[in-house]
Amino acid sequence: MKLLRHLFWLCCLLSGVSAVAAPVVSSVRIWPAPEYTRVTLESKQPLKHNSFALKNPDRLVLDVEVDLDDTLAGLSGKVVMDDPYIKLVRISKSKPNTVRLVFDLKAEAKPNIFVTPPVGDYGYRLVMDINPAVAPDPLLLLLGKDGLGGDTATTPEQSKTEPPKEVETQAKNWIPPPLSNGAPNSTKKSTPVKMRPDSNRIVTVVIDAGHGGEDPGARGARGSYEKNITLAIALVLKNKIDNEPNMRAVLTREGDYFIPLGQRVEKARRVQADLFVSIHA
Repeated sequence: MKLLRHLFWLCCLLSGVSAVAAPVVSSVRIWPAPEYTRVTLESKQPLKHNSFALKNPDRLVLDVEVDLDDTLAGLSGKVVMDDPYIKLVRISKSKPNTVRLVFDLKAEAKPNIFVTPPVGDYGYRLVMDINPAVAPDPLLLLLGKDGLGGDTATTPEQSKTEPPKEVETQAKNWIPPPLSNGAPNSTKKSTPVKMRPDSNRIVTVVIDAGHGGEDPGARGARGSYEKNITLAIALVLKNKIDNEPNMRAVLTREGDYFIPLGQRVEKARRVQADLFVSIHA
């Protein structure tokens, strides 16, 4: 009888330890982008994981030692229809304290999985970048998006782009500082501006909106994020440049996603940009 009692309390103790030991996901995010899609699981503890790929059809399987709760289950609802790589996500509990995430893909892909330490407002992040098996040519991406030549060229009116609602709302919180402390000198004589000579060559300006996606940048006093401010400015600047004769603007990013610095520079080099403008706030 005593032995059964001891076994009973031992089982209760072990089950309690197991429940405490399993990490909990505090936030999930999916950032689709033309180059890749980033999936992030955030928690207060580093997450142990294992992954493998399957074919026919193409799938990525990610096993994570974590409790299955409503936050993690909500990951499947964050997949958007126009995600270039993820078709859908299926989530199940494969064994105690282990959750299996199955990513049904639209094409063959190769994942890059890593864990980042806490920084700023973020805790530990398990990040999976879903990259295409064959990386797209950045030049072809930019040509297709911005019509930099041949029959794909667009008129300035066709190339106008409006900022997303969220970006536009947060951009309104940004107030530019005055250009000078004093009043403008109205008596100063203006210098005549020389007209540019006619040229058939299109001047290409690459506009790089700083930060994006998992990298929000600085945070404003009213809650605005630098990544949204820079994108809003980049979209307005692009419209102005596209309305200039013999000029064309190209954006390194057109939405809220992260692009490594090296890829931003590579895009500019591939289109042989005359000027690279990086916007920060």
